[in-house]
Amino acid sequence: MGPHLCGGVPPHEHLPTDHRSPEIGLLMVHNCGGYRPAMRRDPAFWLSVQSLNQSGLLDLVQHRLLFLNNASAGCRSLGHQHGFSLMEPHDVLAHPERFSTINRPAPWEHLNPKGRTRREDPRSSRMMVVGTAMSFLMQSLPTTVRVALFVESDFVVSVSPASAQSQLIAAVAMVARGARVVRLQNTRGIGRPSGIPQATCCAPTARYPTKRRGACSYSQGGGSWQRKSNWFNFYCDADMPRGLQLATCLREPTIRCFTSEDSNWSNRPFVADRRWFLHEPLSPRHRGLNVTMAQMALTSPDDNGNFEVEMLNINWARARVPLCLAAEGIFEHFGYTNGQRRVLDRRSTRLMGDYLADVRESESDPHAPPRASSTVDQ
Repeated sequence: MGPHLCGGVPPHEHLPTDHRSPEIGLLMVHNCGGYRPAMRRDPAFWLSVQSLNQSGLLDLVQHRLLFLNNASAGCRSLGHQHGFSLMEPHDVLAHPERFSTINRPAPWEHLNPKGRTRREDPRSSRMMVVGTAMSFLMQSLPTTVRVALFVESDFVVSVSPASAQSQLIAAVAMVARGARVVRLQNTRGIGRPSGIPQATCCAPTARYPTKRRGACSYSQGGGSWQRKSNWFNFYCDADMPRGLQLATCLREPTIRCFTSEDSNWSNRPFVADRRWFLHEPLSPRHRGLNVTMAQMALTSPDDNGNFEVEMLNINWARARVPLCLAAEGIFEHFGYTNGQRRVLDRRSTRLMGDYLADVRESESDPHAPPRASSTVDQ
């Protein structure tokens, strides 16, 4: 089971020193201004880009694409400053010949109807939901790019540069071995607002006094809807039930691999095999699964969450798509706690470590002043 999930090679303690990374494309999506001002979307976007830069992840990618909804001069400027090529909804509509999955007779059908008023022409929307943008971004990368790193703009790098870089390199290596997707959300979000839902076997024993330490809540029966949450437990170094499709393929950094049989689809930060995403059906032999992810991502133009729900509805568990996760993770969902918002309101040219230290202090002491810190050029 281990070699099969690990790409046909035995699990390793460390990444082989002769590993050569393929070309990587970074894909980001941002809705300038945001439809929920309280979430501080633009400051979170600024912080996300700063964190990618200061962590060194920008230096590991060869191509950078940024999709902007409701684009403003400030959003465009920030993207250009950090070497991104920009894409907006009107770019897609103006060049349908560039996209194999586009609805050529009516390309405006890919626009989010919530991005316009009721009386406006359907083509007047300036928004595409995350799944739609993801599909068109994947198709816009050069054909030489094997691996895509996808990040929404409200996720920031919340680990050290060394950890972030080693995890990204390991995730890319797992894609080269055959994993289709490697997830990179940070475990700090477990059980917190907009984070990873609480996994019982990751929790301290005191929270579940009737469970023995390491006991996990999971389902081995049914399809995608019944087993969609099993993967939350895979962040933990706990004993798993016999017969579960799970393997620890790397130890430093820790990468665990499984299949879509035990997982929902998630738009949260990941690296993916771009060729698989664009060209390989999920499972040609299963009814409803003879479609690519590039096609599936376009099925819900009016709601971000519906794409993820539709993956459950088609029961993608049957495809047993090879998936992995980085057990520590790189990216933290940002702007969803009061402490995070207070830090975003104090935005300045500071190092990420200072920001994150402020968040930790602010969450424990709401009245704590911002700490003195080093500064860095924007």
